[in-house]
Amino acid sequence: MDEIALQVFSHEEFGEVRTIGDWENPLFCLVDVCRVLDLRVDNVATSLKGDPYTAGGISLHPITDSLGRTQMVNFVDEPCLYRIIFTSRKPNALKFQDWIFRTVIPSIRKTGTYSMANTPRSFFAPNDKLRTKDVPELLPCDLKLTDEERKLVEKEGLPNVSPEVGAVIEKLLQNIQQIEAAAYLVPVDLPGEVWKNIKGYEGLYQVSNKARVKSFQFGRITILKPKIGYRGYYQVCLSKNGRVKYQGLHRLVAKTFIPNPEHKPEVDHKDKNPAHNWVENLRWVTSLENSENSEHLDGEKNHMAKLTNAIVTEIYLTHIPGDPEFGTKALAKKFGVATTTINRIIAGKAWRHITQNLIR
Repeated sequence: MDEIALQVFSHEEFGEVRTIGDWENPLFCLVDVCRVLDLRVDNVATSLKGDPYTAGGISLHPITDSLGRTQMVNFVDEPCLYRIIFTSRKPNALKFQDWIFRTVIPSIRKTGTYSMANTPRSFFAPNDKLRTKDVPELLPCDLKLTDEERKLVEKEGLPNVSPEVGAVIEKLLQNIQQIEAAAYLVPVDLPGEVWKNIKGYEGLYQVSNKARVKSFQFGRITILKPKIGYRGYYQVCLSKNGRVKYQGLHRLVAKTFIPNPEHKPEVDHKDKNPAHNWVENLRWVTSLENSENSEHLDGEKNHMAKLTNAIVTEIYLTHIPGDPEFGTKALAKKFGVATTTINRIIAGKAWRHITQNLIR
């Protein structure tokens, strides 16, 4: 790896944090990180080296101290840095994380020096020649080359470029790196949004009270896009140790933010809309409570209901056992519901708020 020079980032609260590495893979001094987070360096280093998923992210590098001596010091990559931050109980750990993500990492990526070694391979043609037709694909829409700059790029290639062409390429690279760096920033929080680690996925995923899931996989911070699963419930895909599992978004939010001292097994949407998974709209219920809540909410409000007050009234008043037109099977077919639904309405076990006032 062609390393850039040691860079020292200073913060009035956290002090100095030393970094090395290239613009694509910045490394952070473990001693400095542990000092900020009140963690023992030896314990953290042992933990990282003992985990097959982080062992490759910690490495020794020579640095020169203030007395001019060369010492071998442990540095960690971005994924390891995230894990370390999440193990700290220090109140300002998240503030430190925010400083790293918003200031330190973008600065490293913006100032990484240009060289053939640290330039993304996708920037070049297979023969390391920059082809004119590749330029429009690489250029963001807000970066425009002058006609002279385009002629220089068209006329000359890589390597052995002239200083003028090198300046043009540097201009391209800096803009591309800035755009990439922006993708690494912590997503902007919603008003009142609170994030907590997902149990069993600490250091990998967090969920918020606003029903968003943040991923820290592969050294990148992204907001997962939920998928609509069974019966309209939203799910997110979580992975750990090579295993992938879909989790209901409403259950993730409830497990993380809502106490469940009675160990109730199901999560109910108060407004019966499975798309509304913020914490205020959820509650723990038993299976019976969940069924009753769904049945007591009439069709105009229940997102999942197929029936309305008027249809339930018609079913209850016209039902004739065994009748080919008004029997249970006939009514179930007519209104597109199960026969058990018709039976529960007739028995007064469903939609009681409607049927209890009717006389057959």
